[in-house]
Amino acid sequence: MNIPNTLSILRILLSPFIPLLVLKENYLFSLILISSLALTDFLDGYIARKLKQETKEGKILDPLGDKIFTAFSLFSYTFLSNYTLNPIIFFLLLFRDTLLITGGIILLRKNLIPSPSVYGKLTTFFVSICLVLTATLNVNAIPILQNLLMVLEPLTVLFIVISLFHYLFRYYKYVSGRINL
Repeated sequence: MNIPNTLSILRILLSPFIPLLVLKENYLFSLILISSLALTDFLDGYIARKLKQETKEGKILDPLGDKIFTAFSLFSYTFLSNYTLNPIIFFLLLFRDTLLITGGIILLRKNLIPSPSVYGKLTTFFVSICLVLTATLNVNAIPILQNLLMVLEPLTVLFIVISLFHYLFRYYKYVSGRINL
């Protein structure tokens, strides 16, 4: 097992601890865990490309780890914490990711592994920043971070919607025979 796949598996295994920490109001450790897992999402892809360790398993584990991490984190900081994210982010991302997983399963059955889009990566980036900010605000309510989050939440919603339509468009073009993934 290579380093990038190990990081993805680590993200999958540690993500369920986020709601447990939030329920116990252990926001500092939750912040550390969220920040660390968000970093692994960047590092696994970077290391895979840099060390030429990209694998078929990694192309499945990385987005799976991302979805699991995001689901546990967003649920925790939308519904369980004192300072919460806008629920629209959670529900839109849940809808988008349900469609992506369904489409991904269909493509995997045809031995195709869809590649992420720049809009999907930007969405992940903005969601991760919102999560880290919200986790930080649960540790210490810093007004400038509250203001920053108020700006980033609508931007995150925008990128979720853009990435949703971009993936739907790519999938439509694929099934209509206009592109290869």
